[in-house]
Amino acid sequence: MSADALDGRRKIAEGREAIIYEWDDGLVARVMRSADAGAVVHRSAAASEAARLAGVATPRIESVTDIDGLPAQIMERVDGVDLFERLAANPLRLFAVARILIDVHVELHEAAAPAELVTSHEHFGAQIERSPLIPDDVRQRALTCLAELPHADIVCHGDYHPGNVLVGDSLPPTLIDWTGATRGEPAADFARTRLMLRLGELPPGAPLVIRALARVGRAMLRRSYDRGYRQARPVDTALLAKWTLVAASVRLGEGIESERSALLRLIEGLDV
Repeated sequence: MSADALDGRRKIAEGREAIIYEWDDGLVARVMRSADAGAVVHRSAAASEAARLAGVATPRIESVTDIDGLPAQIMERVDGVDLFERLAANPLRLFAVARILIDVHVELHEAAAPAELVTSHEHFGAQIERSPLIPDDVRQRALTCLAELPHADIVCHGDYHPGNVLVGDSLPPTLIDWTGATRGEPAADFARTRLMLRLGELPPGAPLVIRALARVGRAMLRRSYDRGYRQARPVDTALLAKWTLVAASVRLGEGIESERSALLRLIEGLDV
């Protein structure tokens, strides 16, 4: 596309990895912030399509392209609010939000992953090995655990949390933002979500009421999600502890300074 394709386009939303712009004919453009994210954009499109074919509601991707020199996806526009916003409108919906979070994740973990998806082991191993933010002793523990963990061929979202599930009056719960998707063991995805519900930094622009709720309601939401997911998909406790070590090490390498101390304490306390 031309070098000024985004001129005059209204910005709809943004996150740490991408910005969403209004496009033509009921579509949006999800434009990555990094020019090096081309392979990620193709893999995420494949993961989203696999999930959609398995029955998970997710925006239909029309094409993968470059916009102003940046990798992008042109996709179906989905108008709704994320589960953080749903909670902000009424914090008493906490258990209903937890139920949605459980149901969508369980449904996703029935989806067979396409072969072009990188495996969770490859993806996490590369992140742990290359990040200078992970202490060497933590790195070695995490890589040792990762080598012992089982492989699988299920779609794992990689960044599953309330901000990535959209809802609306006529919209089924819709899962977005597939750039972290991998092919692997559902327990890996479960461990990452539990970790983010426990101590994850809220996304940019999260409402003030959600920031207040995070101080008092985070543990309640995490416990409800944890219990409901385990009832639907039993999880081996010993393997989950190892996946938690891996997930916490990966998160440590992402450089979110406000989480660093808590992550290091969590990792130190894991008996794996």
